[in-house]
Amino acid sequence: MIISVLVLYAGVTAFVESVKKIIHPEKPDYTLQIAMDTDFSEEE
Repeated sequence: MIISVLVLYAGVTAFVESVKKIIHPEKPDYTLQIAMDTDFSEEE
């Protein structure tokens, strides 16, 4: 029962956020972004 409530809450929250972004869209930013948590070292 508790898990179903949490899943329902997550779904409703995601739906509300999606509707907000549809109503008030943000201008996309196409700048180059590098992931800070990527590890390019070759450790074995």
